[in-house]
Amino acid sequence: MDKHTFIGKRKIGSTEICDFTDYQGIGWDPLYKRYDSVYSIVRKAVDPRFAHFFAAPDYSAKDDAVNWYIEEWKEMPETLGSLEGERREKYLKIKNQTISHYKKVLETLSGEELQVLACAMRYIDDDFIFCCDDKVHLVAWGMTPDTRKHISKGELVHESPTITKFNLTFDAGENGKIASRLGGRISLAEGTEIAKTDLPEITPEEGFVFTGWTPDPVGMKVTGDMTFTAKYDKAAGPPPQPPIPPVPPLPDDAIVRFNAGTNGVLKGNPEVTKPIGTRLLPNEIPIVTPNKGYIFKGWNINPLQILVTGDTTLNAVYDKKKPWYAGWLKWGLLALLLLLLFAWLFRNCH
Repeated sequence: MDKHTFIGKRKIGSTEICDFTDYQGIGWDPLYKRYDSVYSIVRKAVDPRFAHFFAAPDYSAKDDAVNWYIEEWKEMPETLGSLEGERREKYLKIKNQTISHYKKVLETLSGEELQVLACAMRYIDDDFIFCCDDKVHLVAWGMTPDTRKHISKGELVHESPTITKFNLTFDAGENGKIASRLGGRISLAEGTEIAKTDLPEITPEEGFVFTGWTPDPVGMKVTGDMTFTAKYDKAAGPPPQPPIPPVPPLPDDAIVRFNAGTNGVLKGNPEVTKPIGTRLLPNEIPIVTPNKGYIFKGWNINPLQILVTGDTTLNAVYDKKKPWYAGWLKWGLLALLLLLLFAWLFRNCH
């Protein structure tokens, strides 16, 4: 009967009329007896994404109770007040989005339609909101619990006897742990198909990689209590590094060479071996005898100022020697110029 009272819907539970008070209604009828009027407004003004919010009521005069129906579900419905952690945060967000949309719809209505929808939304409590399949469904709408009876609100909705739940246990094993705040155990209704979103997250221990569950739960239908065990592989080590070539040792000694070139000859050792980091001594520098017509000026690098850091070559530097008469020629030309200057200055003097 549960699936046939409303096409495509299933009984989620029931509420006894005696547990409630302050019934909202249309005329003399409480709203739970005028669902068609409520739903016609919802169908006309509410976005189809949120049209499921009010559970469909079916009043039983025999039991003096209201049976509540929602869309056929895949995920086991649970009241919002019973949820914890990430799952509660998720459905709180969906609830707020749904109610926010209905409040915007109220702003567009007037007259009897406004009054009817406002009465249906007058009392909303988390213990009367069922969550499943990324949707929220409100039961016992349009009525308020009779607080004089001191009954816990969570006990006012009696679950349908047709709902059978089973426990699914996820065992992390020895090489990892459950990372989800909901832990490694959930309850799903019989016949529910297990989805990836039902599986907890696993944090493997160092040196291991999580590879899945055995048996694989995704796509399986719940037929009883079930246990799934995590599987791991050993993590691959870092790729081998290419061998580092050995660093050749630095030489302990270096050779300092003296090159006289073609304009002179050396008198002394043309090469000196010195420890790295030392300086040349004066007696280690050979004497240069220049060839005829040249003057030895020194070395391209001052040998006494270099610090030996490796093999080095010093080259002799020369100038050409001037002839003996070069000086007399210069002064003779200067005297001639002076005579010419005086002759020009005094050419008109008598």
